[in-house]
Amino acid sequence: MSFNNPSVRSVKIRDDFWAKRQKLISDKVLAYQWRILNDDIEGVPKSHCIANFRIAAGLEQGEHYGYPWQDHDLAKWMEAAAFSLMNYPNADVMRNLEESIDLLRQAQQPDGYLNTYYTIKEPDKRFTDFAYGHELLNCGHFLEAAITYEQATGKRDFLDIMMKNVDLVYNTVIDSGRNIFPGHEEIEIALLRLYKRTGILKYLELAERFIECRGPEGNVFEEQENFGLGDRNNRYLQLDYHQAHMPVRQQEEVVGHCVRAVYLYTAMAMLAEVKEDPALEAVVEKLWKNMTEKKMYITGGIGSQHCTERFTTAYDLPNDLAYNESCAAVGTIMMANGMLINRPDSSVADIMEKVLYNALLAGISYDGEKYFYVNPLEIIPEIADYRSEFALTRRHRERWFDCACCPTNIIRCISSLSQYIYTYDEESVYVNLLIGNEAEFEGERIRMTSNMPWEARITLQASGSRRIYVKKPIWALECRVDGKRYQGEEKAGYLDLGVPEDDHEIEIYFEMEPRFVYASTKVNDDCGRTAVEKGYLIYCAEEIDNGSVLSQLVLDGKLLAKHEEVFEAMDIIYADGFREKASEHLYSYQPPERQNTMIRLVPYYIWNNRGDGEMRVWLRV
Repeated sequence: MSFNNPSVRSVKIRDDFWAKRQKLISDKVLAYQWRILNDDIEGVPKSHCIANFRIAAGLEQGEHYGYPWQDHDLAKWMEAAAFSLMNYPNADVMRNLEESIDLLRQAQQPDGYLNTYYTIKEPDKRFTDFAYGHELLNCGHFLEAAITYEQATGKRDFLDIMMKNVDLVYNTVIDSGRNIFPGHEEIEIALLRLYKRTGILKYLELAERFIECRGPEGNVFEEQENFGLGDRNNRYLQLDYHQAHMPVRQQEEVVGHCVRAVYLYTAMAMLAEVKEDPALEAVVEKLWKNMTEKKMYITGGIGSQHCTERFTTAYDLPNDLAYNESCAAVGTIMMANGMLINRPDSSVADIMEKVLYNALLAGISYDGEKYFYVNPLEIIPEIADYRSEFALTRRHRERWFDCACCPTNIIRCISSLSQYIYTYDEESVYVNLLIGNEAEFEGERIRMTSNMPWEARITLQASGSRRIYVKKPIWALECRVDGKRYQGEEKAGYLDLGVPEDDHEIEIYFEMEPRFVYASTKVNDDCGRTAVEKGYLIYCAEEIDNGSVLSQLVLDGKLLAKHEEVFEAMDIIYADGFREKASEHLYSYQPPERQNTMIRLVPYYIWNNRGDGEMRVWLRV
């Protein structure tokens, strides 16, 4: 089986939740980030991204500033801008995009090379550090941006720049005779998109080579003097950090750097679809199962170790030390979609939607101008500020970072969100996200209204020749279609609505109530605790609502959802419970006294928007 996503241009989000966030990105956030990339806002970490390109182009004098991957901050901003233009035309965004493309053209070397770090700082070391140099990562992100820009505008100038760069990469890799592949995966995704766009086989060949040649045999990384970043015995920077410890078809456990991993798995899923390779698809499914059943937080976040931003062992999911990088949430969404273009699976689509509302959305403030890189599920600010193991955890969102990969990636994902709502083939359309939208593609016209995430009452009108399948969420207590309990067929966890009559409105209702969720007793941090969810939303307790020392709270009673105004109208959950009073002594033979209290819980994505304070997802019960 093989499925397609409609383009962003073909699907317009029309709801009260995601549409206004896309509009905010168009109206405000892109301009804000553009100013930061131009070092035009005081009091934030220096970006120097645009200045690096100006120096590389010979337009000004100076030294390179930042990391070898600094360029990709601009690349992801450019792709976010191109996606956004398909949602909301914006002359200022378009002008800044065109200015960026012109700057790339001037910075590109005659042979097609495009990278400011090596052009300015170490021109004699081009294509020598495949483990940590990030030249291929930067190339991949710019290539994706160029493909999206062409989709948005019909203009090829950006794509021409990047195809010249990619052709240089191809020739360098093929002519080397060495087992070269990227230390940080991403270019594989871009190459597969380019192959689908152009049909040119060498781009498929290069993507397949980068994926299939990973492994210890003749490994190029171990040839490098700087392998392990100077410490070849560093247990966290071995080949598994790069998912290169064994050939990909033999891998069964998600390991290493989380963002690298899910980008690789996304590319593997895409390659399986292009090559019609069920064996490779099965490998991806096995890795997904391992990740989601043993190494994923309840928010959909991944990464339980700060050092090297990586997966650890099964069920090791500490709440306060959770890393859960925002970029990893983006990659998980991409991986899920990669699997769904191979075959429908409502359980995969369910996790994709959970990640959107929790692990991803928590990474950006309500006003769009502050960001989390690390997303813990529990924080006591005073401890996080003091202890060394929390060095990367922030008590509040930051306006920018020295390593700023996440802010541009978050808005890239939100701006492209409509492409993930549907997958389709010649006979069927699958609804993977319950987001209100208007879509028109391949002879199908669909109008879907939704008040998610607060109410799971969906209306759907469609005209076309394909059968419509709507995802049935795992949390749905009951399902009704046109007022009657659904007793029809299900396919891969989707309701089979058949081929709808033109303009007939179908009403779908999924019963959605707040519920307690319990972790496996193998998850040490969550034993004796419970979390609260409603639909796809995970809830948390904040100090601003419940006072300090949230560890004193004990849930004991029913959950009640009330629709209230907190920045926007949202469901707040109230729970009966206790507060255990602290003893005057550090240790005591007497159990703590309990006082009845009402515990107020808010959606996890909104935490820290009302000021600093404690936060906790998993509460005692």
